[in-house]
Amino acid sequence: MPALYGDTNVAKIAICTLSCAKLVLIGAALALSNHFFRCARQKNRYCAVLLIILNLTTSMNKLFGTICLITGLNITATWAVHAQQSLDATLWHDGLLRQYKLYVPAAYNPNQAVPLLFNLHGYSSNSEEQTFYADFRPIADTANFIICHPNGTPDPTGNLFWNVGFDFTGTNIDDEGFLMALLDTLSTQYQIDPRRVYSTGMSNGGYMSYSLACTQTDRIAAIASVTGSMTNWQINNCQPSRPIPILQIHGTADPVVPYTGGPYALHIDSLVSYWKHQNGCDDMPTAQDLPNLNLADNCTATRYTYTNCDAGSQLELYRIEGGAHTWPGSIINFAGTCQDFSASVAIWRFLRLHALPESLNILPTTTINPTLSGVLVPNPASRGNTVLRWHLPHSISGGQPPIWSLYDAQGNLITRQIAQTEQNIDTDQLPSGIYWVTIQHPQAGFWQQKLLVCP
Repeated sequence: MPALYGDTNVAKIAICTLSCAKLVLIGAALALSNHFFRCARQKNRYCAVLLIILNLTTSMNKLFGTICLITGLNITATWAVHAQQSLDATLWHDGLLRQYKLYVPAAYNPNQAVPLLFNLHGYSSNSEEQTFYADFRPIADTANFIICHPNGTPDPTGNLFWNVGFDFTGTNIDDEGFLMALLDTLSTQYQIDPRRVYSTGMSNGGYMSYSLACTQTDRIAAIASVTGSMTNWQINNCQPSRPIPILQIHGTADPVVPYTGGPYALHIDSLVSYWKHQNGCDDMPTAQDLPNLNLADNCTATRYTYTNCDAGSQLELYRIEGGAHTWPGSIINFAGTCQDFSASVAIWRFLRLHALPESLNILPTTTINPTLSGVLVPNPASRGNTVLRWHLPHSISGGQPPIWSLYDAQGNLITRQIAQTEQNIDTDQLPSGIYWVTIQHPQAGFWQQKLLVCP
């Protein structure tokens, strides 16, 4: 523990207290999200009050995050996540500044290609909540893969979502294009194995993973969905170019995405049947009852495995009797959470077996342009000016200058201007804390760096 924090025990207590408070707020936000999803199309007094409470909980969550950023306390330290392994970053796509969190295990070696896992949040949740709730980090530490937790975009009510055909979201956001652009960008920054890229997600994030299984089978090796399903819009637009391994985990008592289906969800048995035919699997699965390790969760789980699928693909269903709209094995233990197995462990055991066929010629779906370079001096900054210096690649000359922007730690825009060759940033006008400085150019791409303003 750095001497900055004084007494080590006091610092540990502070971190533990903030960590517990953070988990409580994340749990509350996730619980409210589940209720809000069910009444997203309703405009009654109950939903209006629920939205206010959800926004208040989210704001408190952000406040705790800001406290930890300013004080230097690492919330995730309690769960053995090292600060240098976690990154909050952004990517411009389709005129929108998209946000994501990245987790790189300590075992990562830039000379060795590693798998990449997209872990997608549910409706009205976010990347931070998904990181804790559906936690793959301890698995990544030993299996050595990178985890990307992207954020969706806000719908008209301000809730983050993935565009999978819900008519109440009312937007035409190209989330598939964003995720593929993010894959291309990360592939230039890290040694990612292009044949071992996977997607998983909770609820709406599970739906989004199915969208990738339908249209991105030349980039995504396999997917897993927890409490997600598919919409009729997805089914009508699903054209996988090859059999793709699929894992579905679902509770029979899910009130949000019912096992028996609804206006925005296929019956889970119909969903499995659809992929059984797509993958050419045997009609009858083998069934395995999982040991009922936790008698207090009021749930039991059965694993159904479909074999002899085409091209080495696979199809599995974990049916949880009594399971709710929850992530099995999660540390945030809502009612109806099956604790007989870990969904995260089951998902990785499934995904790791699969890779894209060697016969596929894997090409990026987006063009990665020559990038800007930049530097902030001094950084960290105290009082006075920090100078932003930037440089365009030699292949680009003339034309319009880049735009520079300053964001606070929560991603709120503070200023945006045409960049001078040496841009002064008046840190006297900024409260102490962490900021993000970005530069964007239509030909040279995007650059960003964290700026720490000290008291």
